[in-house]
Amino acid sequence: MFSVNTKRAVLLGFLVFTASFLITRPEAASADGTRYPASLCRQWAGPAGSLYFSSFVAPGLPAQSTPQENGGSCPPGQAGGCPPCAGLPACENDPAYSIRVDCPIPKSFPDYGVQDVTVDVIDRHNVLNVQCWLTSTLWNNASNNFQQNSTSLSTTGSGNNIQPLDFHQWSSEGPGSHWYISCSIPANSAIVSYYVWEASAPLPVKKP
Repeated sequence: MFSVNTKRAVLLGFLVFTASFLITRPEAASADGTRYPASLCRQWAGPAGSLYFSSFVAPGLPAQSTPQENGGSCPPGQAGGCPPCAGLPACENDPAYSIRVDCPIPKSFPDYGVQDVTVDVIDRHNVLNVQCWLTSTLWNNASNNFQQNSTSLSTTGSGNNIQPLDFHQWSSEGPGSHWYISCSIPANSAIVSYYVWEASAPLPVKKP
């Protein structure tokens, strides 16, 4: 059995460790921002994407092209039908095979902007780029509609490596605005994660 003094020493050590953890941890977190998995994003257009280790991945190209991508008609099925989509530019580059996702940006300071937003994507399409928009939007009572401010970035070239789309510092549309990222992801490409470092004080006004 442990003595009363031993128990007190163990309890005191635990309390000191806990206090030091709680004191130092917020300081480290506040300077770094937060990285969110792409699994937080919601798809709203295009063929059904899939989650792969929390990355949002666009599906591959369909096996066959459509008549519309072949001048309006294809040989009958018994004669081979429409050619494969891969290798046919009108099919490969059809934006209908891209998916569109919106990714929320949780804000502790909704009245202020962001110090940095970076979206990590993989572009595996030979022609089409991954394109993402950073948007600050606010409900306008006068116009009975949303007013918004957005800017976009695109990948340059394709490959298997992650390409960071870095939006840097961006001001808020107004007090109480909400923020989100919207991305168009072509076939076989993906959004891996996104990083947000929000501002805790007003930023200089910056418009596109």
